[in-house]
Amino acid sequence: MGWLSNYQSKKKTVEEVKDYLSRAYVDSGEELVAISVHANSEVYLAIRKGERVFAYIILIENNAREFGEKAMSEDMLPYYFNAPKRLIKALSPTEDKNSNEWRETCLNRNRREQ
Repeated sequence: MGWLSNYQSKKKTVEEVKDYLSRAYVDSGEELVAISVHANSEVYLAIRKGERVFAYIILIENNAREFGEKAMSEDMLPYYFNAPKRLIKALSPTEDKNSNEWRETCLNRNRREQ
């Protein structure tokens, strides 16, 4: 999936980014479990769909002229590993190799930064 960009007249605040992305990526019948913004360029969402909780990683470009976003799911093994421990711990167990590798790399990065 590529980038989706829209014109905007002013830069969004962190709260506006969280609100927009939670509405854009949490469908009917789903629940936002956790959301985290890292370095104003990466947003991590934990979403519950039925019994399963999974992660979305959304890269953002947020400036006074445009808001851009690129969404990836954890099973795509995106090379962005700044999800906080509390978000990773909220995810359901999975047997998906890519998801488990992504989660473990995030947790290892969290350990190194403590």
